[in-house]
Amino acid sequence: CSSDLFALLVLAFLPFVVTCFHAKYGPYEIRDRMVIYRAVYMYGMESSPKTSKDSKSRISLKVHSSPIGNPNVMEGTVITAFMTDDAFNHLGYVNSTGQRVACCDEYGRANGLCSKPNTLYVPEAYSRQLHASYHNLSKTIEFGDFYDVGYTGMFYAVVAVCDSSVLNKITLDGEMTAENPYGHLPATMYSSLPFYSYMTIIYVVVLIIWGMLCIQYSKEIMSVHIIILVVLVSFVINYFIKILHLWIYNSSGFDVLQYLSIAVDVCTRTLTRILTILVCMGLGISRASISDTTLKLIVFAILYFCVNLWDSLMSTQPQTDSTLSKARIYITAGMDSLVYFWVFQSLMNTMDDLKQNKQNAKLAVFKRLYALLLLSVLISTVTLIGFSYIVNHANNKPIWQYQWFMNEGIWSIYYFILFLCLMIMWKPSENSAAYAYHNELATDVQEDEEYGLPQDKLIESEDEGNVVVNTISEEMKPMGITEGEKRSEERRVGKECRSR
Repeated sequence: CSSDLFALLVLAFLPFVVTCFHAKYGPYEIRDRMVIYRAVYMYGMESSPKTSKDSKSRISLKVHSSPIGNPNVMEGTVITAFMTDDAFNHLGYVNSTGQRVACCDEYGRANGLCSKPNTLYVPEAYSRQLHASYHNLSKTIEFGDFYDVGYTGMFYAVVAVCDSSVLNKITLDGEMTAENPYGHLPATMYSSLPFYSYMTIIYVVVLIIWGMLCIQYSKEIMSVHIIILVVLVSFVINYFIKILHLWIYNSSGFDVLQYLSIAVDVCTRTLTRILTILVCMGLGISRASISDTTLKLIVFAILYFCVNLWDSLMSTQPQTDSTLSKARIYITAGMDSLVYFWVFQSLMNTMDDLKQNKQNAKLAVFKRLYALLLLSVLISTVTLIGFSYIVNHANNKPIWQYQWFMNEGIWSIYYFILFLCLMIMWKPSENSAAYAYHNELATDVQEDEEYGLPQDKLIESEDEGNVVVNTISEEMKPMGITEGEKRSEERRVGKECRSR
């Protein structure tokens, strides 16, 4: 195609489906024919999960044009348009080089590819799915339009410049607003609002039960119980902030609590990772404190919080730098890999220590924990593979309605079940603290040696209710005392002192 044609389309866009329903764009300097677009999922009135008397399903555009330099007269036209997903995918014609050109221009008209120059072109089969308006800049520099959505699906809001007389003369900026029948929340997020409400209720109930157990066994409370309590409180606060965030967003259309919600969520994730590491170190079962690794855990918690906060904040912004996107993936994956390594390494070390010391009862607890963590990794892997398969083979099925569940819902349930299992395994009891300090005797020690003297060493005294323990003379002591007998002898001496 000849060089004097403005044939190639310049796309100025955000590379994601918009999630802010008061979405600003621009300013863009119009140097070539340009299409500015935003994609948004919408519910139709009939299929909306919730409606009210004054509800509506509408997409609106506001556009402001400014002159470059100071031209005396602004001229030309700017197009605002709304179209379905199918119409957008077939927007424009294909030129001789195989590129798709959205605007009908001289080349397209000369070759019979389109008929109306300076307009958006869609094939006749999709013309009913396009709603376009043309705005003359000589009459107004601010304009807008809206579109009432008739059914559920993906729609595009478009601002286009196809008129060559406008090029190099103006900049465009504006705002897109989308309102579903239930409010301003994106259609991909609405179902998460009732889901988080249910999760909040569940966590409040669990927090109350745990708090009652801690009060009941207050004398046996250990640091691991306090950490679990703190994590539970963090979960409750996190879900409460999420609900408040989504409710305000749905009511006003402005995402004012987004950053607070992100910060609290990252804090909760950090606390759960630290709790898992502490549990795998044996805190509360094989050891009563972790003073030797406290500093390492604090440094790691700060680092993990900062990295994940940075990643979460970056995910809210449009990503145009592929290098930065890859760096985010590698850094966050590296941090999570470090957590898994630390968790399993600590767990294996704890199990080895218990095995060497023949602490079989405690070892059984950590074997169950090991199996639980392996199962959780397996379930996570299968879930990721399953969701990836569903997304890649969905074709035209509306899986976007379940996007919230794939992104957050399933993981919220998964973490709750895992955390609940940890709580059950580490719940307070009458002997929690004693259990952490207690060392189980080796299994090869005889039962009578482990728990005290044989019964034939006890005789009744003349005083009712008193028991006299016969002592063993020096001549009667054996030449060699085994390790089990030595401990048994020490218990006999102690009982003699108490009886006397």
